[in-house]
Amino acid sequence: MSVGFPLPDSNFTATLLPRNHNGDNFILTSRDTGYAFPGHYLTSSENETLTVIKLPTFNEEIEVYVEDEQLRTDHRFYLAGLNFLTLHYSMEKVDSQ
Repeated sequence: MSVGFPLPDSNFTATLLPRNHNGDNFILTSRDTGYAFPGHYLTSSENETLTVIKLPTFNEEIEVYVEDEQLRTDHRFYLAGLNFLTLHYSMEKVDSQ
């Protein structure tokens, strides 16, 4: 899965590998995938020249799971192998009445 974020005169792209994780969980990751393409890229175009830089020390994981009847997500960011930010999201089902 790839997601692009526009920046002035450039673009930041996160390419994450989807996998099953810990039984029924799901994870999107750029960490330790064993593949060349998952990762984060900075792309710019100047004077008809395209430059793409892979950022090998920046990684990300988005783990999706169900806990206590809520859909939860732990979104972790890593720099040089160290977790520097984790965002937690949750959704719960609301009765239609």
